[in-house]
Amino acid sequence: MTLSPAWAVDGGRVPASVARMLAWAATNGSNGVVQATDLAVTALPVPDGAVNVAPGGALMVNRFGGRAQAQTYVTANDATIQVAIPPTSSTARTDYLILRVDDWHFDSSQQPSNPLDATYCSLQRVTSLTGIAYPYVPLAKITIPASTGTITPAMITDLRQVANPRTKRVLRPNALIWTEKETLSNATAQGEYWPNKGGTQDVFIPEWATRVKIRADWLSILMPAGNVQGRVWVSFGDWDGKSWGKASQDFAFDNVQASNPSRQNITVVDEMLIPRTYAAARCISRRGRRSSEVSAPSSTAGPVSRST
Repeated sequence: MTLSPAWAVDGGRVPASVARMLAWAATNGSNGVVQATDLAVTALPVPDGAVNVAPGGALMVNRFGGRAQAQTYVTANDATIQVAIPPTSSTARTDYLILRVDDWHFDSSQQPSNPLDATYCSLQRVTSLTGIAYPYVPLAKITIPASTGTITPAMITDLRQVANPRTKRVLRPNALIWTEKETLSNATAQGEYWPNKGGTQDVFIPEWATRVKIRADWLSILMPAGNVQGRVWVSFGDWDGKSWGKASQDFAFDNVQASNPSRQNITVVDEMLIPRTYAAARCISRRGRRSSEVSAPSSTAGPVSRST
């Protein structure tokens, strides 16, 4: 038979290879964990000779035979699993903790006595990730000093990658007209909203988001003649009465000893971690401050911010 039964026809019997091909196509042939928190490896609450592997799911491309095929295995762990890590001798050791798939159709192993009860996957400790010829997902690297039997957080390096990372782009244009012009005058470290109109935005942060890339552009800012200096930045998170929870780097602008007024564009770009507690609508604000001894620019065209 050269053709496999089609997926999905009532009464037909479809081989697992067709289901694996469907999973591969549906997930773009990606390899990794399903969500950012899945299968995270951590030290025990009281460090000892084992680690915990969190619940979660994984996608593993078929690598039997030493090369990737257009098939994907899907696995899931519904509870925290503790994996023992043997102590080292007089020499240090590096272990890699992986989740692997076992398939007796490919690896020449014996068919399970009860195929319906077999899990066909396991957590394994290996010494190298080179030349692995079976489906797997690397979870963590554990670097253990000599004569050590206790695994601490500092020894664990996270190797997980999300198979299909999700992104969301938010674009908030905020163009001002001449009558709405606003001069940047605050010289304190806290700065001020700039501009006041549209300087803050409520942006929903999805629960799955772990990082944010922020870009804010202040366009066609009118710089007066003279020595004009200051800084701008973007903040987001919870307001504590003095500042927002997270802030980008400060970006300086400097129009040193200009003899005539001019217009400039100012850009802030940064990438930051999103605290897990921020998985809700959070305020993003654009702020600025001037150096205390100089004149301030005025905003005649508002910033355009983009976060993904």
